[in-house]
Amino acid sequence: MSLLTTSTSKPGVALHQGPNVISSLGPLVKLALQFQRLLGSATFILAVRTYLAATLIGRALLFASHVAALRTLILSKAIAFKSIVAVRQLAWSLWNSKQSRRVRKKIEFEFFVLFLGPANVLCLMLFWPGWLVLGAAAWALTWR
Repeated sequence: MSLLTTSTSKPGVALHQGPNVISSLGPLVKLALQFQRLLGSATFILAVRTYLAATLIGRALLFASHVAALRTLILSKAIAFKSIVAVRQLAWSLWNSKQSRRVRKKIEFEFFVLFLGPANVLCLMLFWPGWLVLGAAAWALTWR
């Protein structure tokens, strides 16, 4: 039954400290608020400067990439032009070489032997220049 009775002793810690606790915490809270404002303004200034620096670096990188792309284009055009010139010179030197002339001469001889040998009459009929004159005359007569 003793648990249900009220205590006769006074508590060691008072629940109501009084105005002296609040007055001692006032300068600390004021200092904390000033520090928070200072930290907020410093953070804002740092954020703005970081944004400006990032923008400046981004624009510089964009400009540098344009310059690099332009130089790469110019370099690739020069390499392509020089390689085309080199291939042309190589092709001409191969075409004009002694062995190539010999092979061309043989092929030409075989062509003339094949077409102008036994079939000379057929070639003359097909390639006779008089066909142009006869064709022009026939065309003129039909349009008259």
